[in-house]
Amino acid sequence: MATIDTTELKSRVDLLTLVGAYTTLRGGGNTRHGPCPWCGGKDRFAVKRAEQVCACNQCTGTSAGDWMDAIGFVRRNGGLDFRDACEWLTRWAGGELPTVDGPRRAPRRQAPPVYAPEPPSAAWQSSAWQVVDSCVRSLWSDDGERARTWLHGRGLNDDTLRAWRIGYHQGPPGKGKEIAGLYVRHGITIPWVCDGELWGINVRLPVLVNGDKYLSVGGSHKAGVLVGLDHTDGHEQAMVVEGEFDAALVWQECGELLDALTLGSASSNLSDRWIERLLGYRRFWIATDDDADGWKAAARWEAWTGDRGRRVYLPAGKDVTEAWQNGENLRAWAALLMEGTAALVNEGMAK
Repeated sequence: MATIDTTELKSRVDLLTLVGAYTTLRGGGNTRHGPCPWCGGKDRFAVKRAEQVCACNQCTGTSAGDWMDAIGFVRRNGGLDFRDACEWLTRWAGGELPTVDGPRRAPRRQAPPVYAPEPPSAAWQSSAWQVVDSCVRSLWSDDGERARTWLHGRGLNDDTLRAWRIGYHQGPPGKGKEIAGLYVRHGITIPWVCDGELWGINVRLPVLVNGDKYLSVGGSHKAGVLVGLDHTDGHEQAMVVEGEFDAALVWQECGELLDALTLGSASSNLSDRWIERLLGYRRFWIATDDDADGWKAAARWEAWTGDRGRRVYLPAGKDVTEAWQNGENLRAWAALLMEGTAALVNEGMAK
């Protein structure tokens, strides 16, 4: 098997353009920042333009050996081995696959999915499940009373908190401690479970940390994960919201009518892994936040769902949780949507 000339292959690729297909990079100069394609945030992912390398300061690390080149990015992003990543990158960049013995045309087969990440290792999941169980116990202890009150204020009842395995980790605000070998920050924990596997744990912080309201436990693979799939009930319609608490609230209030799904943030992209699971839905009601990022997220959902997607006006608030807090009956609103009598966003009215 011919040895791939990786230097020649990478010389064809502008890493900013490649990474920019999966997240929004900002800033000038040599280093650009933006949300991590895999764990979210605001500016934790960095691309060094001159060096043509990238890294996340949360889920990959930024030590000398943690920075990825274009091949490393494609491998992680698509769950590909080295050769498949090189062949995919050849198709993306154009031309033929370069080898030390001269160019060779890449195999003519359909490009593998570039956005189908694998779940974390079994060892990580084993430790992470211990974190989930410990934090659930803490939520229902005396230490978790304030956290429960805050969650109740967002409309979530006790049955929903238990069903979604919401937890609480006690610690100094802005800091944390280890559980089962994983460092967990002080805050409310939200497990990302899909198809029975634990893909990540998000922590809602009581105070901002470097501008972040949420931080994930190290080793989480949250990018592209469609939270809510393990709570679906065979409905033909689904409501898409922006955050996990919004999804849990829609599931609680409207679960008799439709399913609730979320990617966890406005900046996340949908993994190819879940496309087949979405084919059974006849209608998607897209209720992402009524702000600039929410409208961008809605546009992506409209592109993914085509004629089956409908962007909806959010009643009485920026998101469904705020609508509930303002007295909106979410079940009645969802029923009106399904009957075709609630307000939709007209074509051409995207903000």
